[in-house]
Amino acid sequence: MKPPVFSCCQFCGASPESGKRLTKTHIWPHWINNILELHPTCDVISIDRSNPKNPTIQEKKRHQDIFTIQPRMTCKSCNEGWMNDIEQNVLNYLKPIISNNWPASLSPEQASNLSLWLALICMNAELASPLSNTITQNDRDHLRKTGTLPSRGWSIIIGKNEGVFWRKRKGYHNYPSLDSGIHRGLSQSKNHISYDKQITTFGIGSLFAQVVNGRDLSFSDYHSFHAKRLGFGVIFPSQRNSPLLTEHLPVLTDEQINFLNSQEPWFSKIY
Repeated sequence: MKPPVFSCCQFCGASPESGKRLTKTHIWPHWINNILELHPTCDVISIDRSNPKNPTIQEKKRHQDIFTIQPRMTCKSCNEGWMNDIEQNVLNYLKPIISNNWPASLSPEQASNLSLWLALICMNAELASPLSNTITQNDRDHLRKTGTLPSRGWSIIIGKNEGVFWRKRKGYHNYPSLDSGIHRGLSQSKNHISYDKQITTFGIGSLFAQVVNGRDLSFSDYHSFHAKRLGFGVIFPSQRNSPLLTEHLPVLTDEQINFLNSQEPWFSKIY
C-alpha cells in the first residue's frame, strides 16, 4: 500500500514541474526509534491528495511502525532546510527528556523551540492522515516564513509521562465549526464538512504533550488558561521571561492521559 500522494510541497508549494522534487518526510524523527524501549505502531490508511478537492481514500489498513511512514509531501529545500533547523534546535535537551532525564529548567528559548517542533510534528501527522485537515495553510506558511507560530490560535502544553515506554500518539480529535464554541455538544461532528479546531495528545518516552489549534480562538485560549491553572507547562503562547521549572510539572498516569484525550475537550468541563 502506498503512502499519501501529493502533487506539490505542502509547505512552500514547490512542485516537480518547477524543478523541485518531493522528498520522503519522516512524520516522527527516526532518531527517536533508538531511544524508546517500545516502538509504537499505528494503522495506516492510504490516501491520495494529489487532487486537494477530491482526495481518494483506500479503506485497506495495515499495521506499521510509525518510524517507517515517510510520505513524499515536502520539497528538499523545506525538508532539509528550515524543518531540519527546528529539529536540530531541540535535540540537545529533548533526547534526555524523552529518556526521563529532565533538566532542572527550560529557558524561554528552549520552551519556544520545543513548541515549534511539536507543532511541526502535528502539521506533518495531520497531512499524512485521512482525517479532515484542520491546521490551515496560512499557519504552515507562517511557520515556514517567520520561524514562529501565529500569536493566537495555538496552545501547547507539556507534562511528564509516567514510565519510560512510549505511550504512543494517544489520539487526534478535530471538531466542526460551532457558533457557540466549545461548550456545545460535539456528537454530530461527523455530519459537518468544515473543521476549525483540533487536539493532538501524545507521549514520547517521559514527555507528555498536548497541542491545540483552531480558528476559533477561544478554543486555544481556554486550553492554555486551564492548563496553566492545573500546573502544566504552557510553552505556547509564551507565559514567561524566566525559565520553566520542570520539577513542578505534573506526572500523568494512564487514567489522567485518557481523560485529557477524551472526545469532549477536557477544558470545556472545568469552570
